[in-house]
Amino acid sequence: PCSNLYFYEGVPQDWGTHWLEAPITTIWRNVHGASLACIMPAWMEVVIKHRRNSIPQFCKFAVNCMGAK
Repeated sequence: PCSNLYFYEGVPQDWGTHWLEAPITTIWRNVHGASLACIMPAWMEVVIKHRRNSIPQFCKFAVNCMGAK
């Protein structure tokens, strides 16, 4: 199963992407997931740059939620 726990296992949760996503969805009337898909790659780069220990969690998410091999 896919959940936010793959990102935040053992670390404090950060819902920053949702704070960024909400105005985008409202202004451009996008679907919630589409707006998150636009924001998430840049957010991931910032998180990895500042919190290198998050890389295994992103890998786990990629395998379990995105079907990466």
